[in-house]
Amino acid sequence: MKYWLSLAARVKSGAFTTAACAGTGLVCLCLVVCGLAWAQSTRHEITLPNNLPVLPEAAGRKVYQNNCVTCHSARYVLMQPKFPREVWVAEVTKMRKLYGAPISDADAETIVNYLVAIRGVEKRP
Repeated sequence: MKYWLSLAARVKSGAFTTAACAGTGLVCLCLVVCGLAWAQSTRHEITLPNNLPVLPEAAGRKVYQNNCVTCHSARYVLMQPKFPREVWVAEVTKMRKLYGAPISDADAETIVNYLVAIRGVEKRP
């Protein structure tokens, strides 16, 4: 074990390379040791921005969050085009009937009203 720690230390310091052990038949072992030494010596950290989307305030926001954000991100609804009420009704119905979203009739109506309030548009002629 002491030998391997010494070998890893020499690899890490740059004194021992894969070229130095190529003639000994230990190429694979050297690659592994070099890889381990490199992985231990290079640690990178990043900090991601915390800019979560904020759902607009409107009646039904909490019901929408409790029912829809289980499967969809908060950003998802904000990326949707503005639709008339009929389209939002069809979308919520699809989620309930086709995909099995456990949303009550009362909550479905509240969700549709919220979606129309934040992403609704008058019916186009």
